[in-house]
Amino acid sequence: MSNTIKNILANVNINASYDTDSDDYFREEALELPTDSDPFLCVMLSGMSPKTVFEDCDFADEDLMFYILSPQEVAQKLQKGIKLKPQGEYTRVMVNSIREYYTSRLIEEKLTSRVRSNPEFSKDLMQALNIRGSIQPEYAGFYNKLWDMYDSDLAWDMFVSNCKSASQNHSRLDTKTVDLKFYTSVHGVSNKSLKNKKLNYTRYFFVDRKKYLYEHSVLTNNPVRPFLENYFQTFSEISRPWKSVKISLKLSQSPVPVYRDDFNYYKITDWAGLNNNQGEYHGDTTT
Repeated sequence: MSNTIKNILANVNINASYDTDSDDYFREEALELPTDSDPFLCVMLSGMSPKTVFEDCDFADEDLMFYILSPQEVAQKLQKGIKLKPQGEYTRVMVNSIREYYTSRLIEEKLTSRVRSNPEFSKDLMQALNIRGSIQPEYAGFYNKLWDMYDSDLAWDMFVSNCKSASQNHSRLDTKTVDLKFYTSVHGVSNKSLKNKKLNYTRYFFVDRKKYLYEHSVLTNNPVRPFLENYFQTFSEISRPWKSVKISLKLSQSPVPVYRDDFNYYKITDWAGLNNNQGEYHGDTTT
């Protein structure tokens, strides 16, 4: 197995350990795929069971049930025209949507000079999206991160369109009582590792009655996560409740460069108090 594949599998949280005593582990080379294969799609479908991706795979042998696809195997099956199952087709549709979104965004940056990311990143992103027939090691990380980036960027487009920028410019921590309603959540993986394992987290976003935006990040295995989801009824598509809460917060700028100077929001650093009695609305105390 090539070093590129090892890193791809490790980055998608496949439980595997590799011998890294030799420097050869760090000498990565491009992984060649059949001509015109899309490396982004092949990486997204790799690491999955073939039973969930392709219709020609229906293993009866229990040992084969735990087999996972490599990017090369994905590319070969796609080249043969083997039909995708619903989960595989959903991934293909998402890959196309992500590529279209970032291609349009990069074109917009060129035409308007409104930069959403640094030039080096934009250049690498365009090259990663346009490459065919191989997985270049310097871009393998892009493919693993793009889906999370896409979800986050779509969310920030929505926030800036529908929410108000918090204009009070302060850096100190404040504690306020405010009515909040759950708005949306974005999942991600921390760049920081703990004992060589990536940390999964969920970023919860709320709005107050003045349409200011609030964020609180929670590790996936944190016991406060199911409590918050139940308290704010994040599972409800309609009529999510307003909840009066006492929170510690600080002002932050949007992480998206094009919005950074124009859009501020609040990061919740601590829940000082949760009030189960909604009561009547007497005005939002957040300024």
